[in-house]
Amino acid sequence: MGAVEVNGYTIEPDANLRGANLEGSDLSWADLSGATLFGANLSGAILFRANLTGALFGGVSLGVKDGHTGTYPTSADLSEANLSEADLSPKLLGVSAAFPEVGMFHQPSNLSGTNLRKTNFSKANLRQADFTGADLTGANLTGANLAGAKAMLVNLTGADLTGADLQETSLYIANLTRADLTGANLTNANLAAVNFTRADLTAANLSNATVDDDTLWYKAVLRGANVLGVSTTNHQRVDPNSLIGYQFRGDVWDDAGSK
Repeated sequence: MGAVEVNGYTIEPDANLRGANLEGSDLSWADLSGATLFGANLSGAILFRANLTGALFGGVSLGVKDGHTGTYPTSADLSEANLSEADLSPKLLGVSAAFPEVGMFHQPSNLSGTNLRKTNFSKANLRQADFTGADLTGANLTGANLAGAKAMLVNLTGADLTGADLQETSLYIANLTRADLTGANLTNANLAAVNFTRADLTAANLSNATVDDDTLWYKAVLRGANVLGVSTTNHQRVDPNSLIGYQFRGDVWDDAGSK
């Protein structure tokens, strides 16, 4: 797809789309590699198989939640798009005049409720992004930085999170069935009610993570995983040899407590 005009903006590689209003636009197959989209509004936009490699997205809005229905009727569709090495970390907005003592104000990127099925986020900077309710089924997040992200109710079924940084990320009620978290860093992450059924957490770091009675480990592989300091939601330390009724045998937790 060559350069095109959408809502008065030129859609092309390295485009400057700071603050652009592209709400509801069809950008399927668009080449926006290296583009700058700081503060852009892409709510409801369709970016199916768009090339956003190396794009800068700080503070971008891709999903808007309806406060009455709890759904995301205007969220963007980035299914199968390529966002490898893209930067969606918080946008620096400057010092608030009303609250100067707070210091520099940052606006996280909003991807809540977004369709991100099979999207390529390899090595992307997704720090503090809001993925609440997003569908990341089969997504590629290898080496991605998700530190401090909000990922509640996210569907990560079959996603590849090999080597991903999930420090202090909230994955409350997330579905990680069959996800690959080999070598992932989940230090201080909120894993309450997470479904890890058949997930691979080989050599993952779960130190000081929080779990609860609803965290599911059925057939999850934890070979060489670091589970020291894991605690429950009421701040009770968990014995590495026994977690919510499941037995840790050095490599696997399952419902029978066997490998």
